[in-house]
Amino acid sequence: EKRFSKGLSILGAYSKSKLIDVGDNLTQVRPGGVTGGLVQDWSDLAAERSKSLYDVPQRLVVTTLYELPFAKNSSRMVHAVAGGWQVNAIMTLQSGLPIPIQMSANTFGADRPSVVSGVSDKPAQQTLAQWFNTAAFTAPAPYTYGNVSRTLPDISGDGLFNLDFSLFKHFTV
Repeated sequence: EKRFSKGLSILGAYSKSKLIDVGDNLTQVRPGGVTGGLVQDWSDLAAERSKSLYDVPQRLVVTTLYELPFAKNSSRMVHAVAGGWQVNAIMTLQSGLPIPIQMSANTFGADRPSVVSGVSDKPAQQTLAQWFNTAAFTAPAPYTYGNVSRTLPDISGDGLFNLDFSLFKHFTV
């Protein structure tokens, strides 16, 4: 946080993290949250360990506040009309969330595919139509579980850029 002279203030926060879990709590998912698949094999919970659906590797938030200098030293009437204005902005930059991988359940309910050996899950060119290489996955044999983790470890969804802006006036009644 830095407060400058003449009414300017800047506050910044940055975090770098990695969130790993063994599943999400489906009864307390945040509004708009993405839910992953259910536990695939209750006798092998170690296989559920992966990047969390809520993992945000990097996040930057910068807030600025500026009290406009208009009519600070003017008459009361001029200050009441032209003074007391403030501008605020909040900018959020965030890397993308992990992508959960699921498929239609096979014969007995496994909902994750298996990895195709030697094929990368990264596409040659990432587009909206092909965010990851679908040829890197195949359906597991009947009555077996897929070996893909709950989320892709090296591909994330699109990041976030958000800018909020406000302009308001202080006045006394």
